[in-house]
Amino acid sequence: MNIFNFLFFPSLQRRKEYRKKSKGSYYDYSYYRDVIRADCKHRCIYCDAHENEIGGDEAMELDHFRPKSISAYNHLHNDPNNLVIGCRRCNNLKGNKWPAQESQESFVGDSGFIDPFQHPRHEFFRVSQNGELIPLKPPAKYLVDILELNRQSRRKLRELRLQHFDLIQQLEQKANDLKKVLENTPELSLEGKEEINQAINIFRAESIRIHENNIRFLL
Repeated sequence: MNIFNFLFFPSLQRRKEYRKKSKGSYYDYSYYRDVIRADCKHRCIYCDAHENEIGGDEAMELDHFRPKSISAYNHLHNDPNNLVIGCRRCNNLKGNKWPAQESQESFVGDSGFIDPFQHPRHEFFRVSQNGELIPLKPPAKYLVDILELNRQSRRKLRELRLQHFDLIQQLEQKANDLKKVLENTPELSLEGKEEINQAINIFRAESIRIHENNIRFLL
């Protein structure tokens, strides 16, 4: 299993089309909030915080990926294909910044923003065991710096995800090891087998609990 792709920055894909008015124009951009949240898998596309980790959907904001304040993008004001979801802090830090100017690309040289619907973000970042986001190639460092992606709250979220995932793996390994003991030790008494089965059930139940409380919502 690729742990990074499982825990951090999942691949995103936009739906084929967004609902329009009867005359073919888009609704006001705020109309698309819920579908954009779903398209972004309920995560900030910048720091990757899931809404369940930071207080719910009210902590998330719609963001015009290409800023609506730039005249070249005025026509995208209500276009849901230019909308993403971001946490309030990242959205405020991004503001109207757009180093790529009027380029068709979202980043040019070392600066700019990664369109998660166009680029697999695992190619740009690595996550250390303490949750620090490590830039791999441009514009990752620009984003880490300008959006403060390694601020303490976000680094801690990533660290906790890794810790919970590691704990689940350890519990599953203990359960599997005990299962092998049962299979390879036929001379065990019924009482001994029962004790081992109870331990297996405890390990697996705890693994499921941690998964449901801390990991499952990331999917």
